Amino acid sequence: MLNKLPQLFSLLFSYKSNIFDIISKPKQAYTYTKFALELKELYEKENNKTEAAFIILDRVLKFKKENPDDFSDFLKLIQELLTTYENDPKTIKQNIKDLLK
Repeated sequence: MLNKLPQLFSLLFSYKSNIFDIISKPKQAYTYTKFALELKELYEKENNKTEAAFIILDRVLKFKKENPDDFSDFLKLIQELLTTYENDPKTIKQNIKDLLK
C-alpha cells in the first residue's frame, strides 16, 4: 500500500479543497470510500450493465436514506471529481489506473 502513496497524492492534488476536507474527517472518508468500493463491486458483479446501473441507483438511494447528512457532501464531491476529470481526463485516468493496480 505504501507504494501507492505517490499515485494517491498525485490524484488528490488534482482536486480542490473538498477532497482535503473529507480526508480531515476520517469517519466521512471511510464512509465514502466504503460506498464507492461497494458501487464498484456491484458494477463488476453484474454482467448486464443496464441492470448494474439500476442496482447502483438503488444503492445510491439507500445511501441517501442511511446517511442523509453526508449525501449532499457526497454529491458535491462527485461534482468536483467530474469537473476536474473534464479538465484533464488523461491525467486523472492514469492516476486512477495506477492507484487501482
